[in-house]
Amino acid sequence: MSSSETFRPKSGLVLSGCTIVLSVLLIWSALLTGALGTTIAWSCAANILVYLIFIRPKIIYSDQGICIINPIEEITIGWSDITLVDAKWCMNISSTHGRFNAWAAPAPSRHHSKKIHSSELRGMDIHGHTSISPARSPKSESGIAVHMAQVRLANFRGESSEFIRSKSWGGATLLVVSVIAAIVLTMSGI
Repeated sequence: MSSSETFRPKSGLVLSGCTIVLSVLLIWSALLTGALGTTIAWSCAANILVYLIFIRPKIIYSDQGICIINPIEEITIGWSDITLVDAKWCMNISSTHGRFNAWAAPAPSRHHSKKIHSSELRGMDIHGHTSISPARSPKSESGIAVHMAQVRLANFRGESSEFIRSKSWGGATLLVVSVIAAIVLTMSGI
């Protein structure tokens, strides 16, 4: 039986919710004042962009491996192929197939490390360190994602999943079409 766990940052959901609310308010305003077609087109383009950047990226941990889903790419790596799980600007996985970054686990600013208390490091399997990088902080999205991957990697037993790397251009194509439509509608004054 394979158990899987999905990691997606909460901040992306909040930002996308704000974008949807602003889009609805803009469309309502355009309904009252005119230029409805242009406003709908630009709102669709903005919402597609926000989806690709904030909603689509996620990390799926399973017993066999890790699946990193970025805006236009999906990478599945088996635990036996992973050589290093780390974070600098975001969580990254080094494997026998290369190095891959996870958009879903961005690192915080360097000032974040000043807010970490030593009691927050309990249970994080960080021994002998007097300081850690902000990207490994248990309060940061990258730190949580790295810790989850390291726990799964340490507990790995059995069969590993195969390496799969695929591109998905559907969202990017939809974004380009909606931006072109918005530009055409803006220029025609609709």
